Amino acid sequence: ATAAGLDLPDGLAADALGNVYIGDKASFRIRQLTPQYPIVAVAPPPSVWIDAPAANATLSGTVAISGWAIESIGAAGPNVISSVTVFLDRTQVGTATYGASRPDVCAVYPGRPGCPNVGWSYNLNVASLASGSHTLKIVVTDAVSNTGFSQVTFTVSQAPQTITFAAPGAVTLPASPFTLNATASS
Repeated sequence: ATAAGLDLPDGLAADALGNVYIGDKASFRIRQLTPQYPIVAVAPPPSVWIDAPAANATLSGTVAISGWAIESIGAAGPNVISSVTVFLDRTQVGTATYGASRPDVCAVYPGRPGCPNVGWSYNLNVASLASGSHTLKIVVTDAVSNTGFSQVTFTVSQAPQTITFAAPGAVTLPASPFTLNATASS
């Protein structure tokens, strides 16, 4: 296996065309054996990390979310990150800004395309979400359309809002969406 370019083979799969795929744990790559060629490296997916919010955090209002994305934590190569897409509960809600300076990441993963500008950020509005658990998923795509993702679960806790009628016609309503249940009597 060493002569074939495998460091720590683990896992095997085949497809209907006769291709065989071998997972290589040491290099974080997938190797492909085809009927025509003895061994071909399949590019590893891009790597993405969510720094904020932390897992199981409680969020409200508009929250700055951030992290970093590189071609792969397994090995350096030629593909730059081309987009960072934000999903909330399986629905795309926007595209993060990519290119913030993250020399800390590049010190650990040197030689990655785009270094040191591999950070991403996005302002996520959770004010209209129902109270409970929600999933944030970040999908990164590189220049040749390989994708990788990371996700984190967080909680929204919407406090009940109270509206007090001090005098007829003098009512201040909350800025965020709300439900009003009322009873009138004379």
